[in-house]
Amino acid sequence: MSTAKGLCYAHDKPLIAVETLYAMAAGFRQKFKDDILSGDLICPPMIDARRMEVYASLFDHELNTVMPTEAVIVDAHSFEEYLKVQRIHFFSVTVPPSVAKRLPIRLMPGLPMICILQQPSL
Repeated sequence: MSTAKGLCYAHDKPLIAVETLYAMAAGFRQKFKDDILSGDLICPPMIDARRMEVYASLFDHELNTVMPTEAVIVDAHSFEEYLKVQRIHFFSVTVPPSVAKRLPIRLMPGLPMICILQQPSL
């Protein structure tokens, strides 16, 4: 960030900051807009926050923030309140085994890097 600020200051240009997880969600939405339903949520790839935590956030289909970026410990109940009423599109180049074994994940056919988290079967 300091480098970007310095370059912009030196060239008298404005600096516009965009949150990393928001940018990832926007790219996903653009690429897969036909697969995202109006009630779905988008969860960008989680970023390691150390101490068994990851930075995570949730956005609705219009990229409004549903859950602001925060450090969370992912377990089987992490998204439970959202999964009761809607699907969550979780995407990553790979799904970490530690996350995959704790969440109800279904891989989308033909798209190995895309998952939809669904409400667990009762």
